[in-house]
Amino acid sequence: KIQLFLSYPNDTVETEINLGIKIERGQTKGEIPSKIFAEVSRKDKGWSSGKVEITGDAEIIPLLLSEGKSNGFEIKIYDEKGNPFPCEPSSFNIIQGFKAPPATLPRDLGIGVFVGDNSHPVLSVFEGLNKNKSLPAKGKGIAKTQKDIRPGNAQDKIRVPIYEGENGTKAILCEPCGYIEITGENLNKFLPKGSEVEITLVCDKSQQKTLTIYFPDIDETFEQKIERSIQKGDYNADEMDSEIEKSKTTLSKLEDESSTIDLSEAKKLRSELEELKEILDNGRTDYNTKTKVMERLRLAMIELNKIEVAGEFPKVEEELNTALEDLKVTLQRYGNNQSTKALEQFQILANDAIKNENLKAAKELADQIRSFNFAIVDQASGVAMDISFIKGFDDNFDSHNWKNKGQARQLITQAKQIIATNPTRQKLRPIIQDLFKLLPEPERPKLSEKDDEFLAR
Repeated sequence: KIQLFLSYPNDTVETEINLGIKIERGQTKGEIPSKIFAEVSRKDKGWSSGKVEITGDAEIIPLLLSEGKSNGFEIKIYDEKGNPFPCEPSSFNIIQGFKAPPATLPRDLGIGVFVGDNSHPVLSVFEGLNKNKSLPAKGKGIAKTQKDIRPGNAQDKIRVPIYEGENGTKAILCEPCGYIEITGENLNKFLPKGSEVEITLVCDKSQQKTLTIYFPDIDETFEQKIERSIQKGDYNADEMDSEIEKSKTTLSKLEDESSTIDLSEAKKLRSELEELKEILDNGRTDYNTKTKVMERLRLAMIELNKIEVAGEFPKVEEELNTALEDLKVTLQRYGNNQSTKALEQFQILANDAIKNENLKAAKELADQIRSFNFAIVDQASGVAMDISFIKGFDDNFDSHNWKNKGQARQLITQAKQIIATNPTRQKLRPIIQDLFKLLPEPERPKLSEKDDEFLAR
């Protein structure tokens, strides 16, 4: 049989399309004539191409389709004398009148990272990998390491898990799609904490995912096709156990500190978490047990998230309103038409966040308003703001846990000398920035001993 390679659409809305046909001489056993002719006929006998010479072992043959149906075609091969030769494939089908929609992402696709002061890793979705995006799709983003990675040390790890879900949602509530893990054994150079990581995630039409990790500081790249490492039921019992304990701790804190949560709902959730703990302890290695526990744990986490929002939102709402009031006071002194319009927009966004009890939006908006307020005061006050910073550092020097006391004192002395002679923002601001770098980073509550293996944004 003469082996053929055919190129054609499986479905189309057109009535005339082209068939690409190529003779695969290297894949065919036996003698093949030097001159070959092909005839393509529709199986309903309504159309035929006639005999067409395959010049240079490749040819394009126009096809005519019958509308609104599946069109079957047969291929016959001849030599120049008209002798038939068997071929493979010898037939194919094209559906006319229907075009299958392009494959799309069923949900947002991204990686699990720590964002801001979140105490749980969340799904961070890169632009281009949002729900319903046509495949193939590609997204890029930047994150930072949370720990030192020493070359040759297998205990130093960076773990980049991929999830499907909703952007900003806790990773535990999302569907795991696999992960890439990089250890010190994979690196040739020391990678310090806080190093930038450039991430590229590609998903093809078959939903095969490829993750590329690039460390610009040491110029090393890792690329890996992601095999689905966590299949249904193949969950880590230790990680589930840890998540149950953390959820119980969070629930206890909400019960103690919030006066607005529904205590009956909290009690019901605690019973569910304790029951899941018992079930997991009795079947830590059982496939079905882990599957059922994970399904119920996800539902429990969703309920916990609702309780958290209900318990935390009044406080965040108060912070948001306070930030708005502070900005109004600032604008009375330093405002202009542009900043007044910004205030109006902030108020609209705040009303929307409060109406929908959107905890994440309210937190982010409060931060934006405070930053905007600071920028206006900073601009209006000139060097006075910088002098007040230096005075504050000097007056409260011993109350700060400086990383390097000697260096901090030296910087403050240098700033005070500038203030006594010719203080300017250009001279004092770099010193203030260096002083802030000497302050200890705020400690974030740890989820587990593996917390710092995640990246952060």
